Amino acid sequence: MSKRANPVTIGIFVVSAFVLLIGTLSFLGASKLIRESPRFVLFFEESVNGLDVGARVKFKGVPIGTVEEILIRLPSQLTESAGIPVIIGLDDELIVNDLGAPFFVDDAEVLAAEVRQGLRARLNTESLITGLLFIELNYEDNPPPAIYHQDIPELLEIPTIPSQLQEITRNATEAIVKIGDIDFAELGRNMNRLVATVNMRVRDIDTRQLSMRLVSILTELEAIVDSDKIGNVVENLDATIVSIQSVSDNLNDALPVLMADVNQAVASLEETFKKASETLDTVNEVVSPNSNLYQDLEASIAEAQSTLRAIKDLAVFIENNPNALINGRSVN
Repeated sequence: MSKRANPVTIGIFVVSAFVLLIGTLSFLGASKLIRESPRFVLFFEESVNGLDVGARVKFKGVPIGTVEEILIRLPSQLTESAGIPVIIGLDDELIVNDLGAPFFVDDAEVLAAEVRQGLRARLNTESLITGLLFIELNYEDNPPPAIYHQDIPELLEIPTIPSQLQEITRNATEAIVKIGDIDFAELGRNMNRLVATVNMRVRDIDTRQLSMRLVSILTELEAIVDSDKIGNVVENLDATIVSIQSVSDNLNDALPVLMADVNQAVASLEETFKKASETLDTVNEVVSPNSNLYQDLEASIAEAQSTLRAIKDLAVFIENNPNALINGRSVN
C-alpha cells in the first residue's frame, strides 16, 4: 500500500514554485510582456501584399515595434476611404529609455505635433528576393498634407505616404499615358510637310545665278583694288597727313613767340589801365562822380578791363591747348 502524499508538502512546493516564477519573470523583465504596448492604426491605399503580422516597424532603420493586425476596414473608417487599416504596436519604453526619445508617442497631442513636423509612415521592402515588407516611420521634408481615414478615432492614427515603388509605378503610368496622348500620325504628316517645303525652297534657289553674282562682285572688288584711283587716294591721304604734321610743327615753333607777344601785350594793357586808374582818381578829385564825363570814363575803363580778362583767359587756354588752333575747341 503506497504512502499518501502530505498536503503540507504539496502546498509548500506550489507556493515555492509560484514565488520562483514571479522572481524569474521580474528578473527577465516581465513587465514588458505584461504591459500592453500603445497601438496605432495606419491606412494604406496601396497593396499590402508582402506585409505580414509580426513584420517590424522601424524608425529610420531602428526597430521600435511590430505589426499586430491587418484588417479590411475599421468600424470608424470613413465611407469614402478605401485604405487598408494596419494596426501596429510601438514599444514606448524602448523608444524613451533605450533610444532616448524625449516623449511617449501614445500622447495624442504629442503625436499631432510630430505629424505637423513631418512624421509619416510608408511601406518599404525588407528584401527584394522574398518581397517582404516592413513599415518605416520617418520625418519627411515638405510632406503632403496629412490625410486621416477615421470619423471618430478608435486608435491614434499616423498618416501615411505612398511607398517608393508606388511612386515609381505612378510616374511610369503617367508617362505612358502622356505618350499615348501623342498623335504620332499627325506628327508624321507634319514632318513630311516640312521636308516637302524645304525641298521646294531649295529647288527654287537659282544656284547658278547666285554663283555668277558672287563672281561678278569679286571681280569688281579686284578691279577697284587694282585701279589707279585707290593709289591716288592713298597718296593724297599721305600728303594731307604730311601737311597737317607740318602745320602742327610750325604752330609748335610759333606758339612760344605768340604767347610771349600776348603776355607782353597783356602787361602793357595792365600798365595802361593802372595809369588810367590813377587818372580816374585825379579826375575824381576835380570832377564830380555824378557827372556824365566821370561816368563815361569809368564805363570805358570797366569795358577795357573786361577785354583784358578775356585776352588773358584766351592766352591761358591756347597755352594749355595748342592743338585748339587746328582742331577747334572741344565741346563737353
